[in-house]
Amino acid sequence: MHPADPANRDYAEYLQWVEDGGVPDPYVPPEEVPQQPTQEQELLFEHENRILALEGQPPLSQEDFITSLTKGR
Repeated sequence: MHPADPANRDYAEYLQWVEDGGVPDPYVPPEEVPQQPTQEQELLFEHENRILALEGQPPLSQEDFITSLTKGR
């Protein structure tokens, strides 16, 4: 149901509350939840670091690995 629908009693009560001097709380955006890697991404991350170890190179951090995936490396 759309908030401005005349059948929406909650919205009508809210409008009355505002008219009577009620002040709504300001909008506070929710905190961003860090995205967890999928099982596939974890597996690829571990695999990539095994290859780097075999090549004698330092391992990638999780952040660097995700960046490399998005750049198409």
